[in-house]
Amino acid sequence: MGKITLCEISLSKKVDLYFTKEQMIGVLNVETDKDLKLSAISITIKGQGYVHWTEQKLRGPGEPRFKDTHHHSASEDYFEHTLVLFGQGSGERLDKCYLPAGRYTYPFQCQLPANIPCSFEGDLGYVRYWVKATIEKGRELIHKTKLPFTVICPLELNSVPDSDVSVKFERQV
Repeated sequence: MGKITLCEISLSKKVDLYFTKEQMIGVLNVETDKDLKLSAISITIKGQGYVHWTEQKLRGPGEPRFKDTHHHSASEDYFEHTLVLFGQGSGERLDKCYLPAGRYTYPFQCQLPANIPCSFEGDLGYVRYWVKATIEKGRELIHKTKLPFTVICPLELNSVPDSDVSVKFERQV
């Protein structure tokens, strides 16, 4: 059985920074030293938010009070787009495809949605985006690689009331 010697995602932009509605273009480079029996090679582009915080409350009368800790968390998927680059997608027939030894380049592209939030990292949560490549054999994941990227949402001033009104600041002495 051969092994994967290279599995690398490259995006066409030098900086992994994208605006909403922008076209993401990239390639997946795969290299094997021997023939491989696979089900699929796929790319997933995903955006997800997560938040978590805790609250502590004292309960009980008098001095022997107890501390209750309550955890609050939630996650939200903003978008997910999967492209099968080689073989068959998950959930389809699991017939095996052979990938002869060598180096392969699989191009991909995806337009980012218009209504996704900006990337964010904070103490209580995050909004993250990434491209993930997976190589599967049957239902088994035999290799994966992940590349994060940043999304910026431009502010449309035409939709902000009074954005055309000038601001005046006077310093009082």
